[in-house]
Amino acid sequence: MSSVKSPSPSPTSREKIQKEFGNDLRKFRSNYAISDDAMFELRPWRRRRGITINEELFAKDKNSIATRLKAELARGLWGNEGFWSTIQPEDNQLLKALTLFPEAAKIAGLAIRPGERDVPPRVIFLRLLLFFIPLAASTARPGNASDSVFQ
Repeated sequence: MSSVKSPSPSPTSREKIQKEFGNDLRKFRSNYAISDDAMFELRPWRRRRGITINEELFAKDKNSIATRLKAELARGLWGNEGFWSTIQPEDNQLLKALTLFPEAAKIAGLAIRPGERDVPPRVIFLRLLLFFIPLAASTARPGNASDSVFQ
């Protein structure tokens, strides 16, 4: 993990966002977008810190980078709830993982119970946690932190 801190919004930017969205995180998530100008303004910030990027890859990942910046702004204004609720709908790895919970449940022998239909992924996730946490805890040897899955 890098020790370089993300750029903070300027007080005027923060004030503009607060004036436009107030305490309405949903409105912010739905209506706020990182402009191309804002993305361009990051270049001098990166250069001053010696951060070089591949422009072709940057262009390819522009939407992901913009989402991450928007999530960081949301964190600054609404804390972790702002960050996670902004980034999760755009997190392709998370979205794919959510589709895999039913398969993981089958593999773990935690098939959906008879009569259940359309079980939300979070329920399957909790069942998997309840299954694997005691299993992981039983394999960890007391006094040997290097073997613990809970490091």
